[in-house]
Amino acid sequence: MNDRALYFPQSNLILRLPYLANKNADFNSNIKLLTLQTLRNDSTVPKEVKYHISSTYDKIVIFDEKTNTIWLRTLPKNNVSGTIIVQAKENGGDEAFLEIKIQPLPTRQNKINCADYVQDMCFWNSSRYRIYENQPATMLGSFAPEIYNDICPDFRVTKYELLNGTNYFHTINNILYANSSLDRDVLGPTGGPGPQVNIEIRCIVYEETTGKQHALIHILGVDILDQDDNPPIAQMDTVVEITLRDFTVGDRLDENNLMVKDADDINSNRYIVRILGDIHNALNITYDTIPIEHPKHPQNPASTAIFTRIYAKTTLLPKSPYRVILQVKDESLLPGYGENSVSCVYFSVTKLTLIKVGKEKDEGCEREGKEDKNEASSKSCGATCIISVSSTAIFIFIGIVGFLASWSYRLAVKSTHRECKHRVDDGSNGMGILPSDYIDRGDSLPISVDTFATVNRHLLPKTCPPDPKWEFPRSRLTIEQVLGEGEFGRVLRAKAIDIGGWLGPTTVAVKTLKEDACASELADLLSEYQLLKEAQHPNVIRLLGACTSPGGPVYLIIEFAEFGSLRNYLRRSRHLESEGKVLCLTSLLSTSPNNMREELQQVDTLSNYTITPRDILSFAWQISKGMAYLADIKVKFYPFINNHICF
Repeated sequence: MNDRALYFPQSNLILRLPYLANKNADFNSNIKLLTLQTLRNDSTVPKEVKYHISSTYDKIVIFDEKTNTIWLRTLPKNNVSGTIIVQAKENGGDEAFLEIKIQPLPTRQNKINCADYVQDMCFWNSSRYRIYENQPATMLGSFAPEIYNDICPDFRVTKYELLNGTNYFHTINNILYANSSLDRDVLGPTGGPGPQVNIEIRCIVYEETTGKQHALIHILGVDILDQDDNPPIAQMDTVVEITLRDFTVGDRLDENNLMVKDADDINSNRYIVRILGDIHNALNITYDTIPIEHPKHPQNPASTAIFTRIYAKTTLLPKSPYRVILQVKDESLLPGYGENSVSCVYFSVTKLTLIKVGKEKDEGCEREGKEDKNEASSKSCGATCIISVSSTAIFIFIGIVGFLASWSYRLAVKSTHRECKHRVDDGSNGMGILPSDYIDRGDSLPISVDTFATVNRHLLPKTCPPDPKWEFPRSRLTIEQVLGEGEFGRVLRAKAIDIGGWLGPTTVAVKTLKEDACASELADLLSEYQLLKEAQHPNVIRLLGACTSPGGPVYLIIEFAEFGSLRNYLRRSRHLESEGKVLCLTSLLSTSPNNMREELQQVDTLSNYTITPRDILSFAWQISKGMAYLADIKVKFYPFINNHICF
């Protein structure tokens, strides 16, 4: 909308004009047709307005520039309607147009029967009135043309009376005025007339030759034009917390609830929607402005809805919680009508347990370098950047290892007081209830669910009902083989049907107890289950489901790290033999010829791939983020070594 729009408050005029067909259509003298008036939408009086008059027939009107009055000097020829176009333009400003149509009505009589034209004496045959809201008391225009004073001098309009709408309009003689401060955006007697109002007007005409009075009632429509006088209002909480699941570049992150409403018409506003505080350039925003209209109830004000959508520009958020501000700014809002609406949006993750690192090709340290505000303008990461970030990661790593070594010692002391007295204290190759790696059992044989059909059923507490959000039917879980086992538990490879939002079979890892586990081991496993339920982070192996219902063993179903431990991954990239028995990759455990061929191809691919310094930097960065998060949420975990990092 133009900040200073020029307009005619009265336009689209149609005049019916009778004349004697047997006489010349020229008048004895010029007859006053209309005095021109223009307004601005900002309540100021227009200055130096120039009018240009054109018509379909030359010289039917003349224009007095001193009084801004149009005079009719003759009628259109051949009984054809004539159109007069008035162009108004301010010096160097906006322009407006007014159209006047004249319809000649010839009569074959010797005298015009003025009683047939009382309606035309009182009102224009058609007229459009309009006024912007929030204006002072303003003249809109005349009810009727003054030309009938000359055509029918024995008839005189004596009175105009408003039958409704007196809260918003009033009359002076034959002129309609709008009261001050009309409100287009509110409908009702305590507010405003709304966007459109129909007013009833009674006109009294006195006929001097007979003494008769003629009373006519006519309905006039007035449009209340919109100004940008309403700030955008958030239709959600001013603080929104969004818990994110797995996402990738281009994924939508919001929950379709970021909507802002503006009580003004869509054409009255000029918006800017942006995200503030996104110092890592991790988010992208789009929005749509949609008109809210009421076709069946045009008297209801139209308004505007702004729907915003937030998308990921990276595969990971740089930190959690990641706080940004969504700002919807109405730049054309009039002064004194409120402030811009701002809503805060938090992107947060809850907890995590096991660290998971992914290979990030072509990401480099360009994105990670943006963590430093002072280096936000850097477009590449050179040797200095790599050395600096690597040194920081190593420093963090050493500090965490020291902390975890101390914690490991305390755990070792506690382990001497275990309640299960039948255990043999042999931890050289053991695996705890909370294993973070897979230990090769040695036989590599596929196994059936029946192998564990009776494991530890008696240990499941009756007061611990299954969680419907995470419970997974055992019938849709097929155990394939043992990946590893420790003193108290096993890690199995399995196929799960329709789990974690993935359709069809998905390879998963399953954590369970051995046949002779006692109640304390089961308590530890269930404690881990409660922790895993809240874990959610891109660098964390996450929980997919659990089998805790009566009638079978307890299974914790987690993501399967198909490429093995970080240590063996690095050794394979250097064409060295993998050390130890730590295996996350199950290629060497498969006995199916088809699976063996496919998985050996994966091993060959990994063996032929050269890891670059950029990859190493990416691994270190992801490990640091995962470990920092673990420290933030104070999760207790076992000593941290590179065998705890899986792909």
